[in-house]
Amino acid sequence: MLGACDARPLRLAGDPAGDMPLAADAGRAPATDAGDAAAAGDVATQDASHDAGSASDLGAKPWSPPTATPFSCAPLPSTFLFAEPGPDVPGVYARCGSFAVGRAMQVAVSADGARVALVTGDGIVRVVDIASRTVVAALAPPRAYARRAAFSPSGDTIMTVAPDQREVTLWRADSGTPVWTVALPGHHYTYGTWPFGSVAFSPDGRSAVVSPGSGYFLLDVATGAVRASGADAAIVIDVAYGWGGRRVVVAQSGLGGNCAIGVNGGSVAILDARTLAGVAAVAWREGYPYAEGLPQFRASPTDDLVLTAGTFSQPGVSAFRLSDGGGAPLPPAPMASLPLAFLDDGQRVLMGDGAQLRIVRLADGAVLAGAAIEPGDAIPDTTWINPLAPIAASSDGRIVALGGSDQRLLRVWNSAAGDVIGDVCTTEADGRPYGVAPSALSGDGDLLALGWDGDARVLRRADGARVADVAGSGSPIDSIWLSPDGKYVASIGASGVPRPSPLLIRIADGAPVADLTNENLGSGRLSLVFSPDGDRVYAHPASSLGGMADFFDLLQGTRTSGVNVPGTLLGFSADCPVYQSSQGIWAACGHELGPPVAAGATSAALSPGGLFLATGDPEAADGGATLWLVAQQTPFATIGRRLEDKPWDARQSAVAVSRNGRLVLLGEDPGNPACYDGPGFEVEVVDTHVTAWPAMPTSPPEVIDRLPPPPLSVDDSAFTVAYGPQLWCAR
Repeated sequence: MLGACDARPLRLAGDPAGDMPLAADAGRAPATDAGDAAAAGDVATQDASHDAGSASDLGAKPWSPPTATPFSCAPLPSTFLFAEPGPDVPGVYARCGSFAVGRAMQVAVSADGARVALVTGDGIVRVVDIASRTVVAALAPPRAYARRAAFSPSGDTIMTVAPDQREVTLWRADSGTPVWTVALPGHHYTYGTWPFGSVAFSPDGRSAVVSPGSGYFLLDVATGAVRASGADAAIVIDVAYGWGGRRVVVAQSGLGGNCAIGVNGGSVAILDARTLAGVAAVAWREGYPYAEGLPQFRASPTDDLVLTAGTFSQPGVSAFRLSDGGGAPLPPAPMASLPLAFLDDGQRVLMGDGAQLRIVRLADGAVLAGAAIEPGDAIPDTTWINPLAPIAASSDGRIVALGGSDQRLLRVWNSAAGDVIGDVCTTEADGRPYGVAPSALSGDGDLLALGWDGDARVLRRADGARVADVAGSGSPIDSIWLSPDGKYVASIGASGVPRPSPLLIRIADGAPVADLTNENLGSGRLSLVFSPDGDRVYAHPASSLGGMADFFDLLQGTRTSGVNVPGTLLGFSADCPVYQSSQGIWAACGHELGPPVAAGATSAALSPGGLFLATGDPEAADGGATLWLVAQQTPFATIGRRLEDKPWDARQSAVAVSRNGRLVLLGEDPGNPACYDGPGFEVEVVDTHVTAWPAMPTSPPEVIDRLPPPPLSVDDSAFTVAYGPQLWCAR
């Protein structure tokens, strides 16, 4: 049996060659072909000639040639195409394309100051040669998002951490080729935009301490073997070596709160560097309900000294010993705020505020060099929640790198050459420095519609080329839709005053086709559903209670307003609208409603063409999911609950179904979603072994891969999965 992490190319039975036979919808002429459904009002029926098992096999799309280095970062291209992984990389899916860089999440500087590891929101680490403003290597994990990076002391390797996937990789700094990859134990959860996870090399480069955001691990750099670990349940904010490599210092927190659980309080722990055994704990911060922020520290690389940030009630900087009498207080440091970093001699520190960067002598606070900060430069807030803002210095302090966004993606200060901070890397503004841009895929997965800095654009998956730009209101795009045939795109800006009217745009010439404003919507959210052939569209309230929808016939150029929508419109089955409400899910043809199925299901996904329906079964004892054959209104396959996630009382949630019913994507919802602020759950890709319908599958459903938490869009085959501007593809 194939395991979730076994490697294999995805070669599934293909979709029918053309569209499935369609019955008539209200207001449209009934189909007359012999293979079509006979009359309006009939739920989908199928001709045996469209048996998916008899169609020629359709494999995953060929991958595009990968992006090659070197290339300029002035500006940095928005498109990055991944190399197709080899057979040694597990899983069916991998990252295939990134079409937005995002902001700098972290920076690291090589010891000699010649290069910067630039970690950006797309989960790629680009190694930048400062002098030439060139990306000389790109560290792009095929199945993970790198969020933290560190140069080895010698500068010949770089270690990255992908917190969500709990993956650590050692890379060659010159070529960007991986040396080894280690999967750390623990759940693969996503904590949204939490800035946690860390990596630090020992001074001799033989060991490293890493954290994916929960727990910390001591690794052997030569092999990646885990030598020791600790604090499995703790949220780890930062780790560092101190006192000549004899100590490891960790800032750690926990989860607390009333109803909505979040990161609260914590302490700074001093550990033995050989075993990670605890030596002392200092700098306690009160958590919920009297939250005083998160613990933060700076450990001296040479001396028996660690500095910790004060709290709201006790501001200032405290000092403690790292030695065997660890935790013993020392006289306060001569500074009002925590340094940004120690330099390698332990006698100088990098300081910063909203006005200036400074190199300061620790003994007396004397300023040795300084540079003015411009608005928009990132300086960490050492009193609250962002201790890992993107700023770093070379070991001698000569080069200081600042990460930002847009035209200030990477800036560098040469402290030995003057007081000017110069631009090194720039990128195009995407309008979403922290959030994920909305996106939508065409049915064949060849086009990606993406919300972008107040505008919408349509990109070609193969190379990132722009197919169309659609002018917006200037506010960030809130929702975006692409017709299955890739001919039309629509978007709407974020809620606000004034809220722009959503327009349906024809991609071929950029011409507006229809104003989709729904006068009955009020302040609610709008949702669009295209017909399978893309020539009709419904604009309706995004509510399970339904409401009044507007119906657009794009062939006739007509609009019908005030169409009653009795629930959430999921899509179409044989041209019949399929609705979901608290009573269940049903197909409605003409004025007749078919009997509902899956009553009480809080999640549902209809396959393109509407032959299959997947539902989450939150009321069922096992919290599993069901695949239905819509025509027969009977369960076709059942998928059980994930046993390992029972402590969260998590239940399966339907995300997507491929057109042929072979692949089902399932997320998870917590048992009490109204009172939950915990991690996001991975998406399971389930092979239902459906090869012919209406015959039942002969093998039980099987999990063949796991992907990050729920995607924004999936193509008809479920071979291409979009997370905003990030694509994962089957191989």
